[in-house]
Amino acid sequence: MNREQVEQNVRAILAANGVDVSRATTRSVFGSPELQLNSVQFMKVFVDLENTFQLEIDYTSAVSDDKRTLGSLIDYLYEQTKQRG
Repeated sequence: MNREQVEQNVRAILAANGVDVSRATTRSVFGSPELQLNSVQFMKVFVDLENTFQLEIDYTSAVSDDKRTLGSLIDYLYEQTKQRG
């Protein structure tokens, strides 16, 4: 799976969980108006991501304080899928 496919999947999952991804960029920060999720939505998104990508996400690595953007989440997932082969 290439990075573009990862991004498409992430955006589809966010949209399915109520996020208007048309305004979101890879620089959008979780909690910002573009990526505003309540705690239940946030957890649902990550469960959906784990199911879609068939991996266990380390939340502290995926969205740590210095990696809170959509782009950094996509990069994290892309790297994890590459490592899995």
